[in-house]
Amino acid sequence: MTDREAFIEAIAARRDDGTVRLAFADWLQEHGEEDRAEFVRLSHALAACSREAELPRLRKQVLNLLETHGPRWFDPFCRALGQESVFGRRGRRSAQAYWTGRLRLDDPRYQRDFDSGQIDLNELSAGVFSGIKLRHGFVQQATVLLASESPVGDIAGVFRCEPVEELTIRTAAAPDQWRRLNVPSLARIQKLAVEAPPEPTPQAIEVFDEVLAGEHWSGVYDFYLACSDADLELQGGYAARLLRAPLLSGLKTLWLRDTQHDLIPLVCSPLLTSLRCFFALGCEPADAVFRALRDASFRPSADMLILSLTCHRIDESVEALTSAPWPKLRMLALEGVTDASVRHLLPLVPQLTYLYLRGKMMTDAGAAALVAAVNPEYLQTLDLSSNPLSESMVAALRARFGSRFKFTPA
Repeated sequence: MTDREAFIEAIAARRDDGTVRLAFADWLQEHGEEDRAEFVRLSHALAACSREAELPRLRKQVLNLLETHGPRWFDPFCRALGQESVFGRRGRRSAQAYWTGRLRLDDPRYQRDFDSGQIDLNELSAGVFSGIKLRHGFVQQATVLLASESPVGDIAGVFRCEPVEELTIRTAAAPDQWRRLNVPSLARIQKLAVEAPPEPTPQAIEVFDEVLAGEHWSGVYDFYLACSDADLELQGGYAARLLRAPLLSGLKTLWLRDTQHDLIPLVCSPLLTSLRCFFALGCEPADAVFRALRDASFRPSADMLILSLTCHRIDESVEALTSAPWPKLRMLALEGVTDASVRHLLPLVPQLTYLYLRGKMMTDAGAAALVAAVNPEYLQTLDLSSNPLSESMVAALRARFGSRFKFTPA
């Protein structure tokens, strides 16, 4: 292992340790890569900056370096993956147009991520990958398209180039692509997302099963399952197929998005005892999911529960959810909670640090009962957006909690 590769491995293993990245920046400068070293240092300086007046200058410097040198820095990574360039054949001129259009720093959504050191570069070219995510100057995440006509390249080389520790795989009926991707270097991956096609053909399901059965997922603790088409729900029993995955027992976070049916067996699995965060969006039947969560093996250890589900009997569902203790729960997000539902939540509220109850059902009476149960020493965020609260109630909550209270009208 070269010194460069040793730094890359250390950054991937210690993603939140800025000292390793800054030490690598010193090494880069000593070895003639002053521009990349400056980019890493400025990215850190931007994320740490607390003076509003300094932010525009730092943003401009970071963006100028990215526009000028981005293709040269990241092309070796792309060539190892199987593409000639991060921008394909479009060249630097198109690259600069992309940066200017995509990274609109006058838009708070982009600005917030940019300032924190996160830069998403999506839909860069039509090759084997559709995007990368940068974090403080290095590639942290890549999205691989198994359906691409371009073959997957030297995956081991990819991991030598950049500290990738998050991977998104869009599965398809392409077993050869997966077999090229399935190498020991995948043991570095900590966060794995699998986006399956909405049409559950036998070939697509076979590749999906092969991906989940991969023997190199020993480092994965965060798993995300979704449909590759954001406008459709995931059919075909993919959630239930997760039960066969060896990686299930090591998960700390499980995200399920628009996964239709088959969720109950997964929630009830005894293999999920290590789970800390459970997220489910658009799963049916939602009422049964709430009841199953009461008996989930991970309930005693869960600290985050995020449910964006439409329940036909929301009050009964919330009552079932809270009929058993959640001793370590610190974040709770539910949608469509009514005033009656709030009464069932009250025993949990004092222990919560983050509480998101968005919807169109809670009135001032429910909000008042909720706030009376809040422990102000714990509370960091209370979000009641879209609920029909009066202006006087919203004003009172903002006066009491300040920036900790979030509210956007419906």
